[in-house]
Amino acid sequence: MNIKKLVIYGVIALVSIPFIQGWQEGAKEIKQAEIKQAQMEQIAAIKAQDKIIKARYAERLNAIKNHKIALGFLKDEVKKSWGAPENVNTTISAAFGKISQWCYSNGAYVYFKDGQVIEIQN
Repeated sequence: MNIKKLVIYGVIALVSIPFIQGWQEGAKEIKQAEIKQAQMEQIAAIKAQDKIIKARYAERLNAIKNHKIALGFLKDEVKKSWGAPENVNTTISAAFGKISQWCYSNGAYVYFKDGQVIEIQN
């Protein structure tokens, strides 16, 4: 290879290196911006979910204060609202699995599956 070609290749390399480095930096900045955007979206989703949870919790507390229950209540929430049941019956079936029935002196029945109210009979 002659000197002229070496000089030309050297110049091309010197010109190309900053271009390549600039492209790599630009790619890094884009990736960082994408990551930051994804993080911001996750934070917004968590805040929205937190707001929903707080609203549901407030609704449940209000229901408990008014001695009411609703589908989805946990056993502990039913106890806080209506007190302990007079009797508890448990049924196990192939179709529904394990169901607990809480019987109250006012004739009401509350049915639980996996610890949550699935049916209320007054």
